[in-house]
Amino acid sequence: MCVLRGRIRFGIGAEGSAERHDVVVEAGEVLHLPSGVAHYAEALQETLIIDVFSPTSEKTGIDRR
Repeated sequence: MCVLRGRIRFGIGAEGSAERHDVVVEAGEVLHLPSGVAHYAEALQETLIIDVFSPTSEKTGIDRR
């Protein structure tokens, strides 16, 4: 995921787990989330991102033909 404009906060890891942490990503920054990692996102201001799935995401339906 690449932020083109704005700021977005990601909570990474399962809620309540010791691995859970937040990351704020700003314009010009990239965040890699491995497949299967629990996460959430909250836009902190109006945000434009590019979200890339590889392989294509079967669960979200974003890449359905």
